[in-house]
Amino acid sequence: MNVIVCGHYRCGGVQAAFGRPTTGPLEGWIANVRTIRQAHAEALALRPDEGARAQPLAIHGWIYDLHDGLLRDLEVSVGPLE
Repeated sequence: MNVIVCGHYRCGGVQAAFGRPTTGPLEGWIANVRTIRQAHAEALALRPDEGARAQPLAIHGWIYDLHDGLLRDLEVSVGPLE
């Protein structure tokens, strides 16, 4: 199984989603992130079962460049490579 963690530098939206609710033009988007985080809080807190732990897992770091629209592999993979 591969997990790709992708983001961009200084993501204020995600930072705001973990803070107190705000007002303004971005609150609608931030509220969506907050709702998703709250909806999956219980699942995120669960420990994987034995079957899931037996599966090979690789985590890869990517970054999206807001300036040129390109997606870049940060070459910071952890875990088995296939």
